Amino acid sequence: MSQGSAHFLGIREASNGERTLWAWGWNNRGQLGDNTQTTRTTPVRVGDGTDWITAVAGDYFSMGIRGTGERGTLWAWGDRTNGRLGLGDDALSGNQLTPVQVGTADDWSSVSRGTFFGMGMREAGNGGYDLWAWGTNTSGQLGDNSTTQRNSPVQVQR
Repeated sequence: MSQGSAHFLGIREASNGERTLWAWGWNNRGQLGDNTQTTRTTPVRVGDGTDWITAVAGDYFSMGIRGTGERGTLWAWGDRTNGRLGLGDDALSGNQLTPVQVGTADDWSSVSRGTFFGMGMREAGNGGYDLWAWGTNTSGQLGDNSTTQRNSPVQVQR
């Protein structure tokens, strides 16, 4: 389970191995991913995916990884501002009410979030992992040797 500013996410695993994502709480910017902006006092299913590996609730946004095994594709939804969803745009307003895939990579192994940014790990060619980040970067929190906002995932400097 993951707690955001005022919403929660949890993965339910069925006996057949299906892993569905559920959300509840405040939904003013679509952070529950149920195609509404309605606050929910009981869990509501997020999309129709049955292959969620992990999910994190941020401040007015959410992210998760879908796939088989330990790696998969990255998905994001909720508040689009400041590049925090990693979708490549710098929306000044507007919300993503359902999960949308971030890029095309299918080797994401984990995802985390800050106040207005996201971070994730992807498998590196050498058997290790590389750290990626996106969103607000006013204090250099993305680790890319800049204070430039990143609207798409960029690799953190080593």
